[in-house]
Amino acid sequence: MKKIYTLITFVAAGLFCTAFAQQQFTNLPIAIPGAKLSNSPPPSTMATDTLRPPSWTLPCNAGDTSWFYSWDRVSPKDSGYVDGNDKFGATECAQKYNATGTVTEVLVYYAHLHGTNGTTTAKIYSVNATTKKPLSVIGTSTTTITTGNLASTFLGVYGFSSPVSVNGYFDVAVEFPSPTSGDTVVVSGTKFQCAGTPADSLSWSNETSFGGWMSSFSLGVRILKNAYTYAALVGYNFTHDLFIFPVVTIASGMNEYPSSNGLTLMGAYPNPAQDFTNIRFKTIVPAVVSAEVFDLTGRIIEKSSETLAAGTHDMKVSLKGIAPGNYYYTVNTGSAQLTSKFVVTK
Repeated sequence: MKKIYTLITFVAAGLFCTAFAQQQFTNLPIAIPGAKLSNSPPPSTMATDTLRPPSWTLPCNAGDTSWFYSWDRVSPKDSGYVDGNDKFGATECAQKYNATGTVTEVLVYYAHLHGTNGTTTAKIYSVNATTKKPLSVIGTSTTTITTGNLASTFLGVYGFSSPVSVNGYFDVAVEFPSPTSGDTVVVSGTKFQCAGTPADSLSWSNETSFGGWMSSFSLGVRILKNAYTYAALVGYNFTHDLFIFPVVTIASGMNEYPSSNGLTLMGAYPNPAQDFTNIRFKTIVPAVVSAEVFDLTGRIIEKSSETLAAGTHDMKVSLKGIAPGNYYYTVNTGSAQLTSKFVVTK
């Protein structure tokens, strides 16, 4: 077993918008705090790595690049974002997961913020077995965060007063500030037409103009029907994954651990930890398994990736030089991803 090694990489902030003012999709760079504006490839870089969904490693995502999109180059940008407040009346967006366990927190990585007073909230939804849409709210975060408090880290950590039980498909959503507040948020994600498996694990947007929840694929088709008259572009889809992550609970002495698509997360020990901790997990088939440890800003401080046989494995994480506090870790097999946390004390 290779020891997890420390590596702080640079993540490219190639943030592009989609222009509906022309009869084609035009890549246009958008500047956000902490990112330099780049007029042409290669995109500029930010000095911190960030949270990533399983599809981050797919060839279609083209490496360390986080994305967000604007509906319209002509309209004011603060009223026209795909995965945020937009002119179609979007109230929230969501990412689907398939897991068994309990959720205590939700992490949301934002790509753009405007304003300081708007309120954001996280929710967990059940899934309609037929339509695959978010169905009923089964948990609402007791933590609400204003846009002003998100500005320093672009990472929202939303807690729940009681763990939310999930068993199978569920959606994790973030509710945007109301349009009347004058605040705008945009959730970061992968590029369009790049999403993980299974195929119906899509991102979703709750658009009042279109009657409620729409998958990223359906939303793209609907918008294009309104924006263009020729049929060639109707098949274009906006399928992608959003950087919205559920944090699962792993209680000491549990007999049943959270699991997803053949991956079981068995916790970190010792926890609380001082100089080191071990992340334990089990896979039912051989897989390339990656693990990442990150802080409350989303900065990745340790990471490892290797091919492992089916069975139970431990990954040792060195905590020397790590400040006391709460830390999160993600284990990813390509077909499943689970996130939990541990505490560092000194």
